[in-house]
Amino acid sequence: MKKRRGVDSAVVQPGDPPQLYVAVRDCAATLPGVVRALDSVEVRGIEVLPASLESVFLMMTGRRLRD
Repeated sequence: MKKRRGVDSAVVQPGDPPQLYVAVRDCAATLPGVVRALDSVEVRGIEVLPASLESVFLMMTGRRLRD
């Protein structure tokens, strides 16, 4: 996923179900390609959020602040 054009970073958060966090700069341009790349995976939802301290920490460490 990280090698996709427009994707800055991607982190899988283990759990049931696991969650994929993808950081992009231009969501409108990048999101359609990210969704197409997940065509063999069951996508239960998509949430678009602005960057925050929590999201940056997750992308840098692969863990949430409260883990």
